[in-house]
Amino acid sequence: MALIDQKKNEFVFKGTLKGKIFFPPKGKNGFGYDPIFVPLNFKKTLAQLSPSLKNSLSHRKKALVKLLNHALFKNLSFNNIL
Repeated sequence: MALIDQKKNEFVFKGTLKGKIFFPPKGKNGFGYDPIFVPLNFKKTLAQLSPSLKNSLSHRKKALVKLLNHALFKNLSFNNIL
C-alpha cells in the first residue's frame, strides 16, 4: 500500500502472508488464489477458512495497519475497523 502526503513524500507499507501453494483447489470462500493457498502453520486453504480468520491473516490488512499507524494518522482512531 502506498501513501503520498501533501508534501509529496512517498511511503510504502508492505504486509506478507507466508504459506504454500496447494493442489487440488479446496474451499468455496474467497477468490483468486484463496482455494490453492495454505498459510504457514495451517492445514486449510484460505478458501476453507472463515472470512474473519482469513481477514486477520491478510497481507492487505497488515499493510493497512502499518499505513494507519503512520504519523499522518496519529490523531485518528481506527480501533473500530481493524
